[in-house]
Amino acid sequence: MLALLSNISREIIKGIADIEGDKALGILTVANVHGKKFAVRLASFFIILAIISSIIPFIFKLLNLYYLIPILITDSIFIYATYILVKSQMESTALKSKNLYLVAMLITLIGFFIISYYE
Repeated sequence: MLALLSNISREIIKGIADIEGDKALGILTVANVHGKKFAVRLASFFIILAIISSIIPFIFKLLNLYYLIPILITDSIFIYATYILVKSQMESTALKSKNLYLVAMLITLIGFFIISYYE
C-alpha cells in the first residue's frame, strides 16, 4: 500500500511539475484538468494515506524496529516534501517535491533490504 499510494501521489505531483509541457502536448493530467490546487490536495491526500499505511505493520507488531527506522525517515521526507508543495504550488517546487519523494522511496527500499537481512 505504501508503494502504491506514494507513487500515485508522486505521479500527480509530476503532473504539476510538467504542467506547461503536458498542456502543449494535450496530455490530460489531474493538474491540467482540475488545476494545481486540486492536484496538490489530491496528492496530499494520497501521501497521508501512504504514511498511515506505512505504520500499520508496526502497530500490529507484524514487523520489528528495523522496519520502523527507515519508515520514520521516509515519512518525514514525505511530510516535508508535501509541506513545501502546499506552501508553493509552482512547477519548480513540484519538481523538488517529486524528487524528494523518490529519495524517500529509495530509503524505504533500502530499509526493506535491511529488514530481509535481519529477519
